[in-house]
Amino acid sequence: MRIDHVPCGECVNESERIAVEHVVSKLRSHGAPRNRWIVLSNVPSAVNDRAIPDEIDLVCIGPSGFFVIEVKHWNRAFLKSNQTAVLKEATKLNDKVRRLVGKLPRAGIEPGFVAGRFLLTSPRDERSHRVYRGEHIRARDKVILDLYDLSANDDAKLDRLASSEFEVRQKLQHLACVPRLMDLLSKTPNAVLL
Repeated sequence: MRIDHVPCGECVNESERIAVEHVVSKLRSHGAPRNRWIVLSNVPSAVNDRAIPDEIDLVCIGPSGFFVIEVKHWNRAFLKSNQTAVLKEATKLNDKVRRLVGKLPRAGIEPGFVAGRFLLTSPRDERSHRVYRGEHIRARDKVILDLYDLSANDDAKLDRLASSEFEVRQKLQHLACVPRLMDLLSKTPNAVLL
């Protein structure tokens, strides 16, 4: 796969630099050989009402469309306790996407699919374990997915931690007061998390 990274400005901080490297690396390792991606970093977008230049951290252009990505060094605690600030940043991201969609046709480019995304950078230990909650559409069963990303952490204890949590849940199934669980511990090689 061909990846062209075009820096349009300097990274503001270390999180942005690491995020650019991460995105380029993930695209290189997970794509069809003939696909091409262009990754623009630190793209000047507009000047806001206080005459401060506004930039887009990353624009990824590929076969599946345009992705406008803002890098934020937020962890779960920040997301939960600063919902107003997060909503404000989401609105700013949406505005950047809309500006880009408006500019591309004037430049003779038909953008197709365009999406805004946040890329959250957080401490290594938080990236290795994520929990997702949901509900099965038809069966209405509650779904909780514990995902351990062993590639995000060099610590060999993480694999043992995932196994021990699985074993504890299996033991709890013998108690009458615990709801029935369908539990599975399996490795998912080549999973792509964005």
